[in-house]
Amino acid sequence: MVIVRRTERAGAGGYPVYEDESGIVRAEISDRGEVRMLASGGHQMLKTPMLARPLTP
Repeated sequence: MVIVRRTERAGAGGYPVYEDESGIVRAEISDRGEVRMLASGGHQMLKTPMLARPLTP
């Protein structure tokens, strides 16, 4: 499991970009929970995420 936080950026689909504390794991997440992984550097082989869900405080 990777916990991400919303950034000020938007992805190609216009949805918010989220990233982990290191900035290495980045993803655009739609309002329907669809996830698109974003490369944050070279030599990454991105996989399709299995699940994305919001954490409740």
